[in-house]
Amino acid sequence: MSLLPSSPKDAPITWLETRIQAWTDNAAAIGLSTEQAAQMGTLISAARGSYQNAQQQRQIAKDATRTQDEAIADMRQLATALIATIKAFADANDDENVYNLAQFDPPAPPTPSADPVPPTDIELSLRPQGIIDIRWKGSVAQGTTYEVQRQIGGQGDWTSIGTVPARSLSDAGVPAGSAQVGYRLRAVKPAAGAGNTDAGPRYSSFTSTQTIYLGVPENQVIGSISPATGPTQQAG
Repeated sequence: MSLLPSSPKDAPITWLETRIQAWTDNAAAIGLSTEQAAQMGTLISAARGSYQNAQQQRQIAKDATRTQDEAIADMRQLATALIATIKAFADANDDENVYNLAQFDPPAPPTPSADPVPPTDIELSLRPQGIIDIRWKGSVAQGTTYEVQRQIGGQGDWTSIGTVPARSLSDAGVPAGSAQVGYRLRAVKPAAGAGNTDAGPRYSSFTSTQTIYLGVPENQVIGSISPATGPTQQAG
Protein backbone atom coordinates (compact mmCIF):
# COMPACT_ATOMS: atom_id res chain seq x y z
CA MET A 1 0.00 0.00 0.00
CA SER A 2 1.47 3.38 -1.06
CA LEU A 3 2.18 5.99 1.59
CA LEU A 4 1.55 8.72 -0.94
CA PRO A 5 -1.93 10.25 -0.56
CA SER A 6 -3.98 10.43 -3.74
CA SER A 7 -6.31 13.32 -3.00
CA PRO A 8 -6.64 16.19 -3.18
CA LYS A 9 -4.70 16.63 -6.42
CA ASP A 10 -1.68 18.27 -4.81
CA ALA A 11 -1.63 16.00 -1.75
CA PRO A 12 1.34 13.84 -2.92
CA ILE A 13 3.28 17.01 -3.79
CA THR A 14 2.69 18.45 -0.32
CA TRP A 15 3.56 15.12 1.32
CA LEU A 16 6.91 14.95 -0.47
CA GLU A 17 7.64 18.67 0.03
CA THR A 18 7.53 18.15 3.81
CA ARG A 19 10.04 15.28 3.60
CA ILE A 20 12.47 16.04 0.78
CA GLN A 21 14.82 18.11 2.95
CA ALA A 22 15.15 15.25 5.44
CA TRP A 23 15.77 12.82 2.58
CA THR A 24 18.46 15.10 1.16
CA ASP A 25 20.16 15.67 4.52
CA ASN A 26 20.06 11.98 5.45
CA ALA A 27 20.34 10.37 2.02
CA ALA A 28 23.06 7.85 2.89
CA ALA A 29 21.52 7.06 6.28
CA ILE A 30 18.17 6.13 4.69
CA GLY A 31 19.61 4.22 1.75
CA LEU A 32 19.42 6.90 -0.93
CA SER A 33 22.09 8.39 -3.08
CA THR A 34 22.67 12.12 -3.21
CA GLU A 35 21.68 12.02 -6.88
CA GLN A 36 18.36 10.28 -6.11
CA ALA A 37 17.45 12.83 -3.46
CA ALA A 38 18.40 15.70 -5.79
CA GLN A 39 16.35 14.22 -8.65
CA MET A 40 13.36 13.86 -6.30
CA GLY A 41 13.69 17.51 -5.30
CA THR A 42 13.75 18.58 -8.93
CA LEU A 43 10.62 16.53 -9.77
CA ILE A 44 8.76 17.88 -6.74
CA SER A 45 9.48 21.46 -7.83
CA ALA A 46 8.34 20.68 -11.38
CA ALA A 47 5.15 19.05 -10.16
CA ARG A 48 4.37 22.01 -7.88
CA GLY A 49 4.94 24.47 -10.74
CA SER A 50 2.74 22.48 -13.11
CA TYR A 51 -0.01 22.20 -10.51
CA GLN A 52 -0.02 25.94 -9.80
CA ASN A 53 -0.04 26.73 -13.52
CA ALA A 54 -2.99 24.36 -14.07
CA GLN A 55 -4.88 26.04 -11.21
CA GLN A 56 -4.23 29.46 -12.71
CA GLN A 57 -5.35 28.31 -16.16
CA ARG A 58 -8.46 26.73 -14.68
CA GLN A 59 -9.39 30.01 -13.00
CA ILE A 60 -8.70 31.90 -16.23
CA ALA A 61 -10.99 29.47 -18.08
CA LYS A 62 -13.74 29.92 -15.44
CA ASP A 63 -13.48 33.68 -15.71
CA ALA A 64 -13.56 33.49 -19.51
CA THR A 65 -16.60 31.21 -19.43
CA ARG A 66 -18.42 33.54 -17.05
CA THR A 67 -17.61 36.53 -19.26
CA GLN A 68 -18.80 34.57 -22.31
CA ASP A 69 -22.06 33.56 -20.64
CA GLU A 70 -22.78 37.12 -19.51
CA ALA A 71 -22.13 38.46 -23.01
CA ILE A 72 -24.41 35.85 -24.60
CA ALA A 73 -27.13 36.51 -21.99
CA ASP A 74 -27.02 40.26 -22.71
CA MET A 75 -27.21 39.57 -26.43
CA ARG A 76 -30.14 37.16 -26.04
CA GLN A 77 -32.06 39.56 -23.83
CA LEU A 78 -31.94 42.38 -26.36
CA ALA A 79 -32.50 40.01 -29.31
CA THR A 80 -35.63 38.60 -27.63
CA ALA A 81 -36.98 42.10 -27.09
CA LEU A 82 -36.26 43.10 -30.70
CA ILE A 83 -37.90 39.95 -32.08
CA ALA A 84 -40.98 40.69 -29.99
CA THR A 85 -41.00 44.24 -31.38
CA ILE A 86 -40.76 42.94 -34.95
CA LYS A 87 -43.62 40.48 -34.37
CA ALA A 88 -45.79 43.18 -32.83
CA PHE A 89 -45.06 45.47 -35.79
CA ALA A 90 -45.96 42.70 -38.25
CA ASP A 91 -49.21 41.97 -36.39
CA ALA A 92 -50.16 45.63 -36.09
CA ASN A 93 -49.68 46.16 -39.81
CA ASP A 94 -51.00 42.72 -40.81
CA ASP A 95 -47.93 42.37 -43.01
CA GLU A 96 -46.14 39.00 -43.15
CA ASN A 97 -43.49 40.51 -45.43
CA VAL A 98 -42.01 41.98 -42.26
CA TYR A 99 -40.84 38.49 -41.38
CA ASN A 100 -39.23 38.07 -44.79
CA LEU A 101 -37.35 41.33 -44.33
CA ALA A 102 -36.28 40.33 -40.83
CA GLN A 103 -35.24 36.91 -42.17
CA PHE A 104 -37.10 34.68 -39.74
CA ASP A 105 -40.27 32.63 -40.03
CA PRO A 106 -43.61 33.98 -38.86
CA PRO A 107 -45.22 32.28 -35.84
CA ALA A 108 -46.80 28.94 -36.68
CA PRO A 109 -50.59 28.78 -36.42
CA PRO A 110 -51.77 27.54 -33.02
CA THR A 111 -52.07 23.77 -32.78
CA PRO A 112 -55.62 22.74 -31.93
CA SER A 113 -55.97 20.81 -28.71
CA ALA A 114 -57.83 17.50 -28.72
CA ASP A 115 -61.61 17.57 -28.58
CA PRO A 116 -63.17 17.29 -25.11
CA VAL A 117 -63.94 13.80 -23.80
CA PRO A 118 -66.98 13.04 -21.63
CA PRO A 119 -66.26 12.27 -17.97
CA THR A 120 -66.54 8.74 -16.62
CA ASP A 121 -67.28 6.90 -13.36
CA ILE A 122 -69.90 9.35 -12.12
CA GLU A 123 -70.83 8.87 -8.46
CA LEU A 124 -73.78 10.42 -6.60
CA SER A 125 -74.21 10.58 -2.84
CA LEU A 126 -76.78 12.25 -0.61
CA ARG A 127 -75.90 14.07 2.57
CA PRO A 128 -78.39 14.26 5.49
CA GLN A 129 -78.88 17.98 4.75
CA GLY A 130 -80.33 17.11 1.34
CA ILE A 131 -77.18 18.13 -0.56
CA ILE A 132 -76.19 15.80 -3.40
CA ASP A 133 -72.49 15.39 -4.11
CA ILE A 134 -71.53 14.56 -7.69
CA ARG A 135 -68.06 13.19 -8.45
CA TRP A 136 -66.52 11.95 -11.67
CA LYS A 137 -63.25 11.15 -13.43
CA GLY A 138 -61.74 13.21 -16.23
CA SER A 139 -58.90 15.52 -17.17
CA VAL A 140 -58.91 19.23 -16.37
CA ALA A 141 -55.92 19.92 -18.65
CA GLN A 142 -55.95 22.48 -21.48
CA GLY A 143 -58.71 24.53 -19.90
CA THR A 144 -61.20 21.65 -19.67
CA THR A 145 -64.26 22.30 -17.50
CA TYR A 146 -67.34 20.19 -16.82
CA GLU A 147 -70.95 21.27 -17.14
CA VAL A 148 -73.40 19.52 -14.81
CA GLN A 149 -77.10 19.50 -15.69
CA ARG A 150 -80.00 18.42 -13.48
CA GLN A 151 -83.45 17.01 -14.22
CA ILE A 152 -86.15 16.67 -11.59
CA GLY A 153 -88.57 13.74 -11.63
CA GLY A 154 -87.15 11.95 -14.65
CA GLN A 155 -88.82 14.21 -17.17
CA GLY A 156 -88.97 17.81 -18.26
CA ASP A 157 -86.19 20.23 -19.03
CA TRP A 158 -82.57 19.89 -18.05
CA THR A 159 -81.13 22.76 -16.02
CA SER A 160 -77.44 23.63 -15.88
CA ILE A 161 -76.37 23.89 -12.24
CA GLY A 162 -72.73 24.75 -12.81
CA THR A 163 -69.63 24.50 -14.97
CA VAL A 164 -66.48 23.82 -12.97
CA PRO A 165 -62.75 23.26 -13.68
CA ALA A 166 -62.83 20.30 -11.27
CA ARG A 167 -64.07 16.75 -10.85
CA SER A 168 -66.80 17.30 -8.29
CA LEU A 169 -69.79 19.52 -7.62
CA SER A 170 -72.30 19.73 -4.76
CA ASP A 171 -75.96 20.42 -5.53
CA ALA A 172 -77.73 22.18 -2.66
CA GLY A 173 -80.64 23.36 -4.78
CA VAL A 174 -82.78 20.24 -5.16
CA PRO A 175 -86.44 21.23 -4.57
CA ALA A 176 -87.91 19.82 -1.39
CA GLY A 177 -90.13 16.78 -1.94
CA SER A 178 -88.39 15.64 -5.13
CA ALA A 179 -88.70 11.89 -5.56
CA GLN A 180 -85.80 11.49 -7.95
CA VAL A 181 -83.08 13.65 -9.45
CA GLY A 182 -81.13 12.92 -12.62
CA TYR A 183 -77.74 14.31 -13.61
CA ARG A 184 -75.79 14.35 -16.82
CA LEU A 185 -72.39 15.88 -17.57
CA ARG A 186 -70.36 16.99 -20.52
CA ALA A 187 -66.81 18.27 -20.92
CA VAL A 188 -66.19 21.78 -22.24
CA LYS A 189 -62.99 23.09 -23.84
CA PRO A 190 -62.03 26.51 -25.20
CA ALA A 191 -61.94 27.11 -28.93
CA ALA A 192 -59.43 24.96 -30.81
CA GLY A 193 -56.15 26.83 -31.07
CA ALA A 194 -54.95 29.51 -28.70
CA GLY A 195 -56.00 32.99 -29.74
CA ASN A 196 -58.86 31.76 -31.94
CA THR A 197 -61.44 34.22 -30.65
CA ASP A 198 -63.86 33.69 -33.53
CA ALA A 199 -64.78 30.14 -32.54
CA GLY A 200 -66.82 29.28 -29.48
CA PRO A 201 -66.19 26.60 -26.87
CA ARG A 202 -66.28 22.92 -27.77
CA TYR A 203 -68.51 20.39 -26.02
CA SER A 204 -68.35 16.64 -25.65
CA SER A 205 -71.48 14.53 -25.79
CA PHE A 206 -73.49 14.22 -22.59
CA THR A 207 -73.00 11.23 -20.36
CA SER A 208 -75.84 8.84 -19.72
CA THR A 209 -78.24 9.99 -17.03
CA GLN A 210 -77.22 9.18 -13.48
CA THR A 211 -80.25 9.15 -11.19
CA ILE A 212 -80.64 9.21 -7.44
CA TYR A 213 -84.01 8.26 -5.85
CA LEU A 214 -84.61 10.26 -2.71
CA GLY A 215 -86.27 9.00 0.46
CA VAL A 216 -85.16 7.43 3.70
CA PRO A 217 -81.48 6.44 3.48
CA GLU A 218 -82.12 2.68 3.20
CA ASN A 219 -84.40 3.25 0.19
CA GLN A 220 -82.08 5.55 -1.75
CA VAL A 221 -81.05 4.13 -5.11
CA ILE A 222 -78.50 5.64 -7.47
CA GLY A 223 -77.27 4.64 -10.86
CA SER A 224 -77.56 4.94 -14.60
CA ILE A 225 -81.10 4.11 -15.65
CA SER A 226 -83.25 3.65 -18.70
CA PRO A 227 -87.06 3.30 -18.68
CA ALA A 228 -86.75 -0.38 -19.47
CA THR A 229 -84.20 -1.45 -16.88
CA GLY A 230 -84.62 0.88 -13.93
CA PRO A 231 -81.86 1.54 -11.40
CA THR A 232 -78.61 -0.35 -11.78
CA GLN A 233 -77.05 0.24 -8.36
CA GLN A 234 -78.37 0.14 -4.82
CA ALA A 235 -76.76 2.69 -2.50
CA GLY A 236 -75.25 0.96 0.49
